[in-house]
Amino acid sequence: MCALFEAMEIKTKYPVIYLNTEEILLPLNELADRAKEVVLKTGSEKVNIVAWSRWGLAARMLACEMPEKIASVTTVCTPHRGLRTVEKRFGRPAVKCWGKLAADAAGDIGSAVLELAPENMREFNEKFPDAEGVFYQSCACAMKSSAEDKRLAAANNIVSIYDGENDGVVSVYSALWGQHGIVCRGVSHLNVSEEIYERLTGILAEQGL
Repeated sequence: MCALFEAMEIKTKYPVIYLNTEEILLPLNELADRAKEVVLKTGSEKVNIVAWSRWGLAARMLACEMPEKIASVTTVCTPHRGLRTVEKRFGRPAVKCWGKLAADAAGDIGSAVLELAPENMREFNEKFPDAEGVFYQSCACAMKSSAEDKRLAAANNIVSIYDGENDGVVSVYSALWGQHGIVCRGVSHLNVSEEIYERLTGILAEQGL
């Protein structure tokens, strides 16, 4: 359920767990439970979590539940503030494009997308505030043009209208969260590179985590 980049040689104080699999449409409670299992299996005093897309929301939930075990939460392309596009276009082209991408994925695309309504995410953020003592950082990605990822071309254009610069799913504004944030342009929601994860892990090492 979690992917580790074996080639990484960056040394951090605590183990790094990378949550970036395609199970992102599963209910958040289920994602948080799966993340918890991985954290506990490490046997480590604390861990750093680097999480992509909705996994980032699950990681924040877990940090609230057990802050003593989480040194940091790094989110990548995570919709912390939701999307106005969902309010304006639910059930119409933008959401249908996302639905095609999720055709073979586990989980419910409709429920996952409805969750991104700004009001729903405001409630989420009130329920799961940043945990004291946990370092939070984020990475927002943005496509420079819809031609960069044909799978997300239509959605990128539509989300741009209502939410501005985006990665084909999540806007830059929605993805930035925590004490530190970076923006990687020329990158879609589905094309986050190992180099970006290495850069974020390097920041954790610099923080002594």
